[in-house]
Amino acid sequence: MDTIVLKIESHEYIVKDITKFNPTLSPLLAQNRVAYQRFMETFGGYRKFIQNAPASYREAGIIYPNLAIHERLRKGEYSRNLHISISVPKLLFGHSYQDPTNADKDKVIDLLGNRLNDMGIEVTRENLRYSLVQTLHYAKNILFPSLDDANIFLERMSKCSMGKWFENNVKTYSYDGRSVRFHTSIFEINFYLKYADVLQKGSRSVDRNKTLQEIQIAKEYQKQGKIPPVVRMEIRFIGTRSITSHMKEAIDKERRYWMFNDVFNTEKSRKVLKFYWGKIIEDKLNYFILCQPTDADVSIKIQDTLKGEKSKAVYESLGLYFELKTLGVKGLKNNIRLRHSDPTYQRRMKTLVEFMEKFVNPDDTLIKIVSNALDDNPLIDSQNVSEQIKLTIDEN
Repeated sequence: MDTIVLKIESHEYIVKDITKFNPTLSPLLAQNRVAYQRFMETFGGYRKFIQNAPASYREAGIIYPNLAIHERLRKGEYSRNLHISISVPKLLFGHSYQDPTNADKDKVIDLLGNRLNDMGIEVTRENLRYSLVQTLHYAKNILFPSLDDANIFLERMSKCSMGKWFENNVKTYSYDGRSVRFHTSIFEINFYLKYADVLQKGSRSVDRNKTLQEIQIAKEYQKQGKIPPVVRMEIRFIGTRSITSHMKEAIDKERRYWMFNDVFNTEKSRKVLKFYWGKIIEDKLNYFILCQPTDADVSIKIQDTLKGEKSKAVYESLGLYFELKTLGVKGLKNNIRLRHSDPTYQRRMKTLVEFMEKFVNPDDTLIKIVSNALDDNPLIDSQNVSEQIKLTIDEN
């Protein structure tokens, strides 16, 4: 689990210091028609009060949530709910190089309750535990054998596709960093080099709320010349509708709302990550992109199989295969659809898949690295990243 946004209902929290919010939190609306009419005329039925911890806290390594109180009047129904946004691993460890486990749940609730109290908000532990989830991010840090392997994986991922409803954005930045994002307006899948992302300055990084601990650890590795080849995979559900629909699809459980106590679960996180990883690699074109051998290997296999025979279909398919490697799945599909009818497109896709299954010997090492890591059975043997750097710092 990573970032989460919790909703606390109007009657489930107490504000002890209204001046900590911007603007200063106003009194609750009087429950009468005049007050409601004035609120509608002045604010259009909605206003927002925010409280974010000073940047100096984060720079000092002290992690606090971001708070927002949403005051609404809709169809005569008045509410003033509190939204709490926090990165669970950063609250717990000061960084997101380590994944929380089920055993950490009570500690997270206690820490969050204490931080809220510091911010002038009183919420019981039970109300936090059973608060409604508005945004949910599940994540996993995946260790590769080397930075070259991690970058090859990300370069190939950038050519994969999640279907026509998903945009695919690719960023490259300093320290050999690269990020790949498949997204709609309410759902995202991200893959990126975790440590390179932390070292990246400005708005190009995926994580724009880096902590002091994260920066110190990454810089220590950089100084030693051994930045860990860790790719972070994140699944982001944005909004209750996204959480409800995608959790139903991924773990086959249907609920109108999900509560913090339910989603803070290692097994659910693992199932969700594995489900969407499976959605990527079950597409034959994605699979072969991630397993692609060298061009020479494919050409030699064709020569050995045909043994001098001429085959127009094979060499047409070979052209499609090279186009796939160059343009990626989405680029190839768009290129064919631009020039041909849908039946021709379907036929060419079928022909291409048959060609790859016959002549391309897939090396699925990179796929196995990710799949095994999501099964908590990593192929790459390593100690916990935070412990490794702790030992290094202690030695110095």
